[in-house]
Amino acid sequence: MAESNGVSLLESGLWIIPLAILIVLVGLALRLRGIEREVFLRLKPLLARIHAASGTLREISALSAQYFTLEREPFRTRQLELAALLEKAGNFAAQLKQAYVQQQERLRTHRYGWGKLLLGAVFFWGEWQRMAGDSRRLEASVAELESMTDAARQYFSSMQNAGQDLAQRVQEVEAAAAEIGKLLDELIDNRLAGAQFEEVVAREEALAERLAEIPDVFMRRDEDALLRQADTALIADAYAIIAEVQPEVEALGGRLSAWVEEHQSARRAAASAQARLDACQQQLAALPPALAAPRQAARLKELESQSAGLLRELSAPDVARLKPLAQEAASLSKQVEQVSIELRQGRRQFLSLAALLEEAASLQQQLIDVFTKAAKHSRLPLQWESGRERLVALNRQMSSLGAPDQARGLDQVAEQLETIHQLRQEQNELYEYCRSILAQQERLAGLLEGLPVDQALKAMQAGQTIASQADSYAPVNWPRKEQVETLQADLLAHESRLRSLLPPDELHPILESDLQDYLLSVEDLVEAQQRLAERLVSVEQRLAELRQGEQLARDRLHALRTVLSQVLGLCSGNELLGEISRSKVEAMRREAEQNGHALEQRRQGSLEKKVGAVEQLVQELERQAAGWLNSINQDIERMKTELAGKLQRLEEIAHLEDVEIERSRNILRQDIQASVAAKGRQDVRLSLEEIVPQLKPRNDLWQDCRIALAKLSERVEKPLVEAYQHAEEQRRQARDRLVNLRPRASGRRSWPPDGVSLEGLLPEMERLEARWLEIRSQPAQAIWVVRRYGELAVAYRSLAERLGQIERQAELEQTRIQALEAELSALLRKWELQEQTLYRDTAAVGRLRQLRSSVERRAQEVKRRWERESPTSPGGITYPQIQKFFEDLINEIKRARLLVGDEQTGWREVDIDGVAHHLAAPERDSRTS
Repeated sequence: MAESNGVSLLESGLWIIPLAILIVLVGLALRLRGIEREVFLRLKPLLARIHAASGTLREISALSAQYFTLEREPFRTRQLELAALLEKAGNFAAQLKQAYVQQQERLRTHRYGWGKLLLGAVFFWGEWQRMAGDSRRLEASVAELESMTDAARQYFSSMQNAGQDLAQRVQEVEAAAAEIGKLLDELIDNRLAGAQFEEVVAREEALAERLAEIPDVFMRRDEDALLRQADTALIADAYAIIAEVQPEVEALGGRLSAWVEEHQSARRAAASAQARLDACQQQLAALPPALAAPRQAARLKELESQSAGLLRELSAPDVARLKPLAQEAASLSKQVEQVSIELRQGRRQFLSLAALLEEAASLQQQLIDVFTKAAKHSRLPLQWESGRERLVALNRQMSSLGAPDQARGLDQVAEQLETIHQLRQEQNELYEYCRSILAQQERLAGLLEGLPVDQALKAMQAGQTIASQADSYAPVNWPRKEQVETLQADLLAHESRLRSLLPPDELHPILESDLQDYLLSVEDLVEAQQRLAERLVSVEQRLAELRQGEQLARDRLHALRTVLSQVLGLCSGNELLGEISRSKVEAMRREAEQNGHALEQRRQGSLEKKVGAVEQLVQELERQAAGWLNSINQDIERMKTELAGKLQRLEEIAHLEDVEIERSRNILRQDIQASVAAKGRQDVRLSLEEIVPQLKPRNDLWQDCRIALAKLSERVEKPLVEAYQHAEEQRRQARDRLVNLRPRASGRRSWPPDGVSLEGLLPEMERLEARWLEIRSQPAQAIWVVRRYGELAVAYRSLAERLGQIERQAELEQTRIQALEAELSALLRKWELQEQTLYRDTAAVGRLRQLRSSVERRAQEVKRRWERESPTSPGGITYPQIQKFFEDLINEIKRARLLVGDEQTGWREVDIDGVAHHLAAPERDSRTS
């Protein structure tokens, strides 16, 4: 009885609601734990970073105090900026410490146990999200504080290295001054002169004397000597000199470079002008003998005189005249180029005129030949009128131009070239006119010779028969352009025009003015004959189309009636095809009878509309049938895909032996070939003949798939999948936590260390995995598999909770060691800053470096020992020993004092904060010994 009640509860599905609520609450609680751990890990190292940055700022402030009293550049600006940055960073560090304390207090007050976390997960979600965002912003602010600390360190370093920077600047200015001397030597070698040039020479000498006032230590590349000799006052004096001299050196160098470029530019322009002048003289000498150019020759003599004067002045120029000389040379070059252009243009025009005269004479002879050919035509001779007068005028113009090799000047060549172009245009116009007259003459002759009058009369008589047959169909079936109603009258009228056409028996010359009208009248008659013949052909083709379409419509109506009767039998028993109603099929039947009656009335209505109505009815049935088949195929494929997916998922969960599973597999096996065919025709329209053979087998398969899918889902899939998913989630959590702790179980150690152990948990995990594999490998019924998965879920959850406790303990211990390492690194950085302060005391720097090296070596040795030794080896180092080692090492570094000084200045001890402690005489002797 209890088992019966249990099955009923499982089948009802009511147990899903509390399970879903529990899963949601557990998920939220786990996520909140993850956020809590993330916030803790992010905040843990921030305080040490803030303290380290604050200590560095204090040390920089103490070390840079010696520069804050300097009032001269280059120290004044840098120390003001450094002071402002130190004040800003100090205030920012204090704000960050306060924000860190507030974050830690919020984190402490919002730590809840699992019970309270499960019940209030929904209410705690928003607050923890805000805490996570605040921790991320605090981490970013700490990074900003560290960047400000680095910037302050750079400012301090720049003040320490002011002497080296100034030395580099002095050497750069010295190199620029040497380059100015080279430019002056080059200009003097080129014999440049003038008041401006003398002024620049004097200024260069004054700048050289000013640069000589800078101490020699800044000129050498000896950093040790610079550090020993260059104090702040010497650096400030040298900086004032270089700040005064450097702008003048740069301006003077630019001015000299401009003079060098202007001088070279003027010389290049003058040389280019002279080269062009020589080339132009050669060009003048190379003109044809029949071409004269006296004006251009005189102009070239004037330009040669200007070029000679320009070259003389450039041999020893004044710097103020460099640009004007370059401009004069450029102007001279342009004038020479203009003369060269005139000579080239005149030579080209002369050669072009000779060629055009020869072409015009040849074209004139062609015109005479065309006139002669038209006047002596064998069929239709032409009598010229206006064309002859134009030809005579062209002959007179050709005689006035003269022969091609006649002597001419440049101006005369240009005038005759313009005249010959106009003459050529008139020749071309007359030639085109003559060609059009010849074309009309040949066209008219061809039409009169090729017009078949007798054959056209026979075609008109045959057209009378076609016109009478066309009258059996309604006029609406004929295109309006055919004009069937007037076809017989048009045939009789054209026959009369053909009989009246009598070609001339004797040759009669045609006047030039009458040729075009005569040709148009004959062309109109030929075009009318062609249009009427095309009209008869179109009417005959249309008549055949009407007869063929009429017979095709009758055949399609017969096939349609047959298919409609068979479709009615396939509609019963299928819920998916319920839209196919008997009334719709009956309506198609009535419409088919009406279309058949309309086809018999030939004298009424358009045949295309009647045929179109029949074809539209057939297409409607084909479209409906394709939609029915497509719907069945899609639903079958959907159900088959769902069946296959369910079977695959169940096979992945367990090896089941069940009646419903075997039924589903049989359906999938028996429909493989039919399924492939259905996919291939899914979007293809069915023809009228394919409707019934395609619908019937797919309808039967649809019924089988629907039944199998419903039974498989309710009896097997639903309970089994829910139990498996719950067990799989618990197994995943346990495996994930075990993966994080796996290195500890394998015997390999990593840094940072911890003292946890996995003793006894690995064998338990292996036993659970063996039970998991056993369930999936043994064939069984679904109800047995559901029970076994429930038991495994409880076991995995218990194991995951124990692994989580171990993981949190390991993270806490590792965090403790990381904090000690961070504190040790901060202390070593403070000693490193002391090394920069004591760089003059090489012995103290050596002792300080030895101290830092010893500390780092001892820390690395502990790390290597932890990673090298096995957890189970006798005498191996343990986690408490490592923690004690780092705490003792930190205390040792804090208490350490560095011995500095010498016998002359006295001995003293400096602690980690830079505070000096003077030694008494006995202590001093014992320490130095």
